This record gives sequence, C-alpha cells and structure tokens, in this order.
Amino acid sequence: MLKKFAHIFTLCFSSLKKPELIKRALKDPSWPMLAIVAQWKLDKTEVSRYEFISRLTQNKDTNNIANVITQLKSDTILYEHLRQCARDTCSFLMDYNEVETLYTIVRIREPNIVVETGVAHGMSSAFILQALEDNGQGELYSIDLPPTGLRLADGLAYYISEGKEVGWVIPDHLRHRWHLILGESSKELLPLLKQLGEVDIFLHDSLHTFENMRFEYEAAWSFIAKDGILLSHDVTHPYLEFCRKVHSTPVNYRRLGGLLKR
Repeated sequence: MLKKFAHIFTLCFSSLKKPELIKRALKDPSWPMLAIVAQWKLDKTEVSRYEFISRLTQNKDTNNIANVITQLKSDTILYEHLRQCARDTCSFLMDYNEVETLYTIVRIREPNIVVETGVAHGMSSAFILQALEDNGQGELYSIDLPPTGLRLADGLAYYISEGKEVGWVIPDHLRHRWHLILGESSKELLPLLKQLGEVDIFLHDSLHTFENMRFEYEAAWSFIAKDGILLSHDVTHPYLEFCRKVHSTPVNYRRLGGLLKR
C-alpha cells in the first residue's frame, strides 16, 4: 500500500513540474489532491483487459474475446499502414493495448452508431472503424477541434503532425463509415446526439477538464441505448464522480474507463 501511494505521489509530483499544470493547480488548488485520490481509487478498480471487455460487452467467453484480438492482430494491412504512419509522428497518444481493446468491444457489441469526441491523428478512430468494417455494419461520428501545437485548459498538448489533417492515419478504405464534425464538443455534441437520436457506444477523449468531461458524460448518457456503453480515455475524478451519480461501479483498464448503461 505504501509503495502504491508513493508511486501515485511521484507521478502527480512529476506532472506538477510542468508549467501548464502548475498554473492549473494554482487556479484550482483542490485539483492536485483530487487527482491523487482519484488515481488511488482507479488503481483499486483497474481490471485486466479481458475482464474490462467482458464486463462491458456482457460476454464471459474469454476464448471468444481472445479470438477477436487474435483476428485483429493478424490484420497485417492495418498494422503495416500504422507502422508507415508512425514514421511521420512522435506519438499516437493512445497505445495499442487501448485501441485494440476498443476494437474488441466494438466487434463483440456490433453497434450501429458510435460517437467519439477527440480524434487528433485518428488512432482510436482507425481501430473503431476497422471493427465496424469487420462487422459489416455501423457508422462512426467524430467531433474534434484540432489546436495544432497549443496547450489546452486541461494542461495537455493536443497536436497533429505538421501538414497533416485530423484523422490522417485512418486508412482510406475505412473512411466510408466515418463522419467528422470539426468544432468544440461543447457546441457540437448535443446537436449531433439529437440528430442521431440514440447511440450504442460513446467515447470521450477530448478536452479533459472537469467541466467538459462532466458535460460530455451527462449529455451522452441521455442518448446511450439500453445496454449501451460509455467509454472515457484518461479517466480521473470527473469519471469517478459520474459513476457515483449514475450509481454505477467504475471499471477501468489502463487509462480507459467504461460504464454499461442498464
């Protein structure tokens, strides 16, 4: 327990060395402690990839989950395309374990409508679209406002490689299922949800301020279908607070959190 707390404190302290995060802490002195407590709680609720997928898809067949992941990794066209793209950028922000998890959830649940906020290079979008393509059904609606090279209010840098467009890593043959809306999620998300009427899976990965995360969770939750899924990347205390609000037990894998709407 002491080792885990020391690890969490070290991570938070090293983050506070960054000037933009120091400014954030000065603006909201409670934020560092909330972040530390949230990380401690999230460490306690973290599960394995198989358990995370199983809980959200209500699929207890680990062999089925393993087969889906194996099938994905055998897709040499997708991975070779991404390897080529990686030569033009320093980071895709989401790691392969996380995007492969997104793929598996989409494959097993076979959604018709997926909505995500935050695209950047398009790593998560590419895996979601690949899953929809392999399912033979479904559309992805993405909202993104790409502030190239800027620091945002959550203290993180969101950027796209120079000369590239939003979602540039998405293979051409997957784009027929993709609908991109450029703008702030605070302005674009609700109109999109009202237009769609109901969504099967929602993924938050845009501005990670408390206000924006809470807004997106609450807005999306009203439109998520029964047994639909809310996913969130870079989960922290707003995610935990929302779980309490909707009386749901938090579950997370790495930086991914998820809720199943009953």
